[in-house]
Amino acid sequence: MTGSFVPWKGSRIVEDFYLPRMIEKLHGQKKCRIGDAVISTRDTCLGTETCEELWTPQNPGIGYGLDGVEILSNSSGSHWELRKLHTRVELIRGATTKAGGIYLYANQQGCDGERMY
Repeated sequence: MTGSFVPWKGSRIVEDFYLPRMIEKLHGQKKCRIGDAVISTRDTCLGTETCEELWTPQNPGIGYGLDGVEILSNSSGSHWELRKLHTRVELIRGATTKAGGIYLYANQQGCDGERMY
């Protein structure tokens, strides 16, 4: 492991992730599932995308909507700049117009654009 971030490339793929021994010892769980998955309950289906994925032409929200996801969340880390909020709102409006559902968006970065909260 080099310590650098590697983006997830799989669409609709989940795999087993073996947890560190410390976690296994504390919780008795050896592995968990990670990947491009959604959470389904009896009442709804939830999905999530990362900050940058909202801006991409083929964002995961489109596939999630086609698969029945009703609530999509995006916890962004987008820097502050004039009129960027308008662009974000238009992207969110376009995504929900195409796929329906509810879009939960929260920018996790402050107005100074430098410190992550």
